[in-house]
Amino acid sequence: MRLNALVLMAALLAACNPPNLEQERQALLAADIAFAEDVAQGGAEAWTSYFAPDGRMFGSDGWVTGRNAIMEYASEMFADETAQLSWTPEVAEVAYYGDMGYTIGTYEFVQGDPEGDFVRMSGTYVTIWRKQNDGSWKVAVDIGNP
Repeated sequence: MRLNALVLMAALLAACNPPNLEQERQALLAADIAFAEDVAQGGAEAWTSYFAPDGRMFGSDGWVTGRNAIMEYASEMFADETAQLSWTPEVAEVAYYGDMGYTIGTYEFVQGDPEGDFVRMSGTYVTIWRKQNDGSWKVAVDIGNP
């Protein structure tokens, strides 16, 4: 009985100590930067790998939910070898308990058209991240606007 009380007390004390939010902000910002770098090299597979299993993204026809659907959508997006997606996170914020956060930034999508010209689309985005049990950050929701 006494051991149970001590374990409970230790768990309560641990829960009272919030994480270092500045450290978590920096880790989240680094995750978004790594996300952008990996996608520049790895396309659809890299894009999909950063999403939580139940992650969602806002696509051209509405919500795309779950890794399988995101992979299918991203495969179409990156099928054109002229397509290049890049982004720069500008803000990272983390919730008090360090388990959720978001990044905000700007993106650019460039793609060749049939005439050989390049079409550029740019805008802003917000990505909501959820910290995983292993300490990594995964995308819960990704939304961009032109």
